[in-house]
Amino acid sequence: MPKMNNPWENISVPESDIHARRVDSDHPFDLFWGKNSIGNPLFICELSGHNLKAGDLPELEGVKADLIESKGPKLILELLRSEDWELFHGVCIDLVNATARLSNEDSVPTVIVRRLKRWQDFLKRQGRRGLSQSEILGLIGELLFLRDELAPTVGLKDAVLSWQGPEDYPQDFNIGACAVELKCCSGSGGKSVRISSAEQLCPELPSLFLHVYAVGKGGKPEESVSLLELVNRVRADLGNEDFDVAERFENLLQAVGYVDLPEYEIPRYTVVGGTTYGVGASFPKIEAGELSPELSKVSYTLSLASLERFVVSPDWREFRSNDTR
Repeated sequence: MPKMNNPWENISVPESDIHARRVDSDHPFDLFWGKNSIGNPLFICELSGHNLKAGDLPELEGVKADLIESKGPKLILELLRSEDWELFHGVCIDLVNATARLSNEDSVPTVIVRRLKRWQDFLKRQGRRGLSQSEILGLIGELLFLRDELAPTVGLKDAVLSWQGPEDYPQDFNIGACAVELKCCSGSGGKSVRISSAEQLCPELPSLFLHVYAVGKGGKPEESVSLLELVNRVRADLGNEDFDVAERFENLLQAVGYVDLPEYEIPRYTVVGGTTYGVGASFPKIEAGELSPELSKVSYTLSLASLERFVVSPDWREFRSNDTR
């Protein structure tokens, strides 16, 4: 596993007070990496005109949050267990990214508290468990479709607004008059996909598509992608979108259990290809309405080799134009 850059590694331990260095000279606000006199990693945010109280700050396990007055008001996050620095780094980078999109300094405290509350909720739900291999592949498929299929045709904003899988909708995307279910299979031998419920291929909308990516593990850096890299590519593309859309993207990532962790830098994946199938009346599937009430949690496997006659090339813009949102 490649080693994640530790921003606290080269900061010396002071005899008293704090040693700190700026996170990013191009960042619009004053954020710092630091260490205190006992060597604990710090994240420091200089505040201006805030009305925060210590009781407003969420409590994260192993992290102490303080508001101090020292040459101006500051919010200081202190990591109490240095071995947890990678997770703490993920929290801090999230705060850096969230505040980088702000133009008003008065909004910084509100955004930081909001993000810390989301981390608090996330850690209560997920603990320190990362995504499974199948969950990683599923998220890669959804992000690839969002970025490479939808964004070029309907725009990145509408692509993000259409992503609904993390919110427990039956299908992963709702694009105007159609729904799209995403699946990934092994590029080397993947000849089938697993449908995990009867509802997945039975939409309430007029049209439904199944989009399948064949994904191989490994590959040259210039020809492959990691989950962390793919997430950051979308984030970079969202830099020119409005703040609410970028916030929605981050919320959806947390809803599926994703946070930036070094283990998502590898393995890398090579996308062999993507195929779209039109799921109409003759498409082989289990109809939810035809199931006996005694049956629940139905899942089944589709053989892709038998679905060639259903391959289509939809223009997503046509469906988006019928969106009434």
